[in-house]
Amino acid sequence: MTVPAPAADTLGGLVAELAARWPGRPAVVHQGVELTFAALDAEVDAWARALLALGVRHGESVAVLIGNRPEWLVATVAAARIGALVTPVNTWYREDELTYALEHSRAVVLITAAGQLKQDFTALVSAVRPGLPSLRTVVGIDASRPADALSRADFLTLGETVTDEDLAAARARVGGGDDLFLLYTSGSTARPKGVLLGHHATIANDFAIGERMGLDPTDRAWVAIPLFYGFAAVNAVVAVWSHGGALVLQESFDADAALDLIASQRATVYYGLGNMTRALLAANAAHPRDISSLRKGLTGYSYEDKRLVVEDLGVTGCCSIYGLTESHGLAAMTDHRDPVEVRLTSDGRALPGWELRVVDPVTEEPVAVGETGHLLIRGFLTRGYLGDPGLTASVLTADGFFRTGDLVRVDEGGALHFHSRLKEVIKTGGINVSPLEVEHVLESHPAVSLALAFGVPDAERGEAVVAVVALADGASVTEEELRAHVKGRAAGFKVPRRTVFRSAESLPRLASGKVARRALRDEVLAVTDP
Repeated sequence: MTVPAPAADTLGGLVAELAARWPGRPAVVHQGVELTFAALDAEVDAWARALLALGVRHGESVAVLIGNRPEWLVATVAAARIGALVTPVNTWYREDELTYALEHSRAVVLITAAGQLKQDFTALVSAVRPGLPSLRTVVGIDASRPADALSRADFLTLGETVTDEDLAAARARVGGGDDLFLLYTSGSTARPKGVLLGHHATIANDFAIGERMGLDPTDRAWVAIPLFYGFAAVNAVVAVWSHGGALVLQESFDADAALDLIASQRATVYYGLGNMTRALLAANAAHPRDISSLRKGLTGYSYEDKRLVVEDLGVTGCCSIYGLTESHGLAAMTDHRDPVEVRLTSDGRALPGWELRVVDPVTEEPVAVGETGHLLIRGFLTRGYLGDPGLTASVLTADGFFRTGDLVRVDEGGALHFHSRLKEVIKTGGINVSPLEVEHVLESHPAVSLALAFGVPDAERGEAVVAVVALADGASVTEEELRAHVKGRAAGFKVPRRTVFRSAESLPRLASGKVARRALRDEVLAVTDP
């Protein structure tokens, strides 16, 4: 089943279009309750009116601090509908990180829940609010909220004073070229970068992603990845909605709860990362549930991660991907109809509207087809980093290509094969080693659940390969056994000189939940003498 591409050029317009096309179809499922596209559109209008009543104007930032709940989606689309810049806040942020995001984005309104898991958003917002003079209003959607916050009821009551004409005028001022999201992403900089992403680019790119996935109106996508992630905000949400599908939200990931949710809702689309896949497989082995409805989706980059999803989890149509936050989600991916081997061993071909260029990292001259080089991309790119024109200029070439910082090769068929991050290549004995390749080999051992490889200074070879390994629950393996495992599958210079065993829980993490590789390498250097 195919659907026409959306005519709408803005997120607010898209939801209105979907409400007209599929009014009775579910857009969101949460805790067993369905919200149809028509009901979602009506809720969005009510919240948009309330934001206008608070004085929010085109281009001003509205921050959203809510977990995977329908209110996150309603607040986001409502702000977008009147041309505000939506700033999704990481639900794992601490005081300093939240203060930075709200200051840097110049948020004028913050819409917050009471909390999530062990995070008390009410206390967090109360602590940072006095130091944020630009934050005019806080709206608390739950009974527990900061003392000076508007309640949900009072917020919506304010919106009743806004006329249809005023709402229509605000909507008319929003264009496809306007900024939609300000997403904060961690990287090589000391502070998160604020990536500006637009309405039209999000809709066009995400629809193309959904086409490659084979999405249609019968699909129900399980979404436990945080909505503030680019993987959800500028991928899952619009890819699924633009094809008439429903988002089945899990507020925070728990493997057993996820399996129950997938089984009860007959979810068809998988949006998951490697650690989630392994947790689901372990939980289902202990207490089997019928998750055979899952047949499409996207997953992480490693061969083993993809194999586990396709072969062990049974998501036979799962696609492999390449992208960055700056690329509105993805720039390349496989097609669900590609042979399994293609989907397991490559990261796909360029999506419509994208160009891939592989160049020498030093000269930026194109390399021959099939050779490894620095990947430059051009297409639905961010217009830049908020408040940092210098950084924006540094990542763009004169002809508008974005420097990804990734080493890849593109084969004769146009398929991209990720090699490593440019700054993470290990140079041992004059030979370049991809950390990712070492990690893939280590993770192919049944005892290993996670592996990370680094280069550390070595007097003889310049750098030596060191690995940090987390074992699967109940598994055991020695350092020598792992060395033998790698040696049997890769060249000798790729074998780790030293392996450090750590629990997954003890690894340093970024606010996004990803392993903080630089911090981990520093820890390894402090205790390792290769």
